[in-house]
Amino acid sequence: MRRTSLLVLLLLSLACLFLSSCVKNSMQSSQSPITLASGNWSLKLQSAITAQTLNWGGDVSVSGNNVTMVDFDPEYARCMDALIGPMSIPVAGASQSSPLTLTSAAFDGGNVLKMTLSGSDSLLTGTYAFSGGCQGDHGTFTATFVPPISGTWSSSFAINGQPVILTAILTQATDPGAAGVIPVTGTFTLSGASCYAGGTLDSSESYVWGDTISAGTVTTSVGVSFLVSGTLTTPANPTTISASYWFPQSVCSGATGNMQLNKR
Repeated sequence: MRRTSLLVLLLLSLACLFLSSCVKNSMQSSQSPITLASGNWSLKLQSAITAQTLNWGGDVSVSGNNVTMVDFDPEYARCMDALIGPMSIPVAGASQSSPLTLTSAAFDGGNVLKMTLSGSDSLLTGTYAFSGGCQGDHGTFTATFVPPISGTWSSSFAINGQPVILTAILTQATDPGAAGVIPVTGTFTLSGASCYAGGTLDSSESYVWGDTISAGTVTTSVGVSFLVSGTLTTPANPTTISASYWFPQSVCSGATGNMQLNKR
């Protein structure tokens, strides 16, 4: 009888050790650090204050355990009395924390942005909150990693009824510029357009942030320009851009319209 009792106690002890190990491993697994993909991210914020969906971009850089995201808010101060225009807001944190918390330094008179992220290296969900300003705006968001758009893109459309083919050769920079957006360089070529042949992208008008792209050419010799702006239809796999185009009145009679660019 005594041997049976000892055997039962031994089995119970082993079971406890097994369960403790499982619980410990489960806790460690649920708290695994997030390793973010470096580069451009598309952020969709849902404000709990205004009920608006906000379209942000963020550029992530990782160095060891340090994570920095330069958020680009195209409508900063949307919850204040006056719109003061786009702003880049750097937030930083340590990747070994789970969920990952990124916090900005105080800016614009003491405002602070805090973001809490959970998920995988290329798809995240979380919360954001302003303190010290912006009327305490806060809410939730999803973030999607956007692979570089570098490559050759093309589109067939019509300018003033004339069929044309646009070929765009784009190169995305590895780091954001001073404005918080990521510069894009390259060229546009228009085949079949008698009013404009194309040109080199202008650095002040050509950039990507999140799922949004703007690209414009300026031919200084004749002072004309051509601007294309749009959004990546599938940011996680950027192969199409839904865009609009614009010419000044002095070029192609100021033609405007819509098109779709496809990556080759």
